[in-house]
Amino acid sequence: MALLDSLLTGGVGSLVKEIVGSFKLSPEAKLEFDKQLEEHKFALAKMDADLEAKLADTASANIQAEAKGNWYTASARPTFLYIMEFILLWNYVIVPLLKEKPIDLPEPLFWLFGSCMLGYTAARTWEKLYNQGDKG
Repeated sequence: MALLDSLLTGGVGSLVKEIVGSFKLSPEAKLEFDKQLEEHKFALAKMDADLEAKLADTASANIQAEAKGNWYTASARPTFLYIMEFILLWNYVIVPLLKEKPIDLPEPLFWLFGSCMLGYTAARTWEKLYNQGDKG
């Protein structure tokens, strides 16, 4: 896992430098290695960019595949939010109109609803902004 972490965070160049740095090299060999690394800096940067693009494409493809799987997979988050909105509407609007006392809902339910609502709207906003940038 450390190999994958260093590949994702430090790039291919730093990964190669770290691996080769763990060997005992003579000063001449180390100097030659550093020279070669510097000469191929552009190619390593291109490999980093290609790797990041492939990772982004893979993540995007996975999300799209899950969303296209079936109706419920694509609608699970909105369904949860609709159910929560119905509970709140029923408890705090309809029940008082019927001259009844609303049920005391537990505080964690409100935190769950609030975090899901904020997370869902933030994710949708980010998705729209991100997709809009790709089209332009």
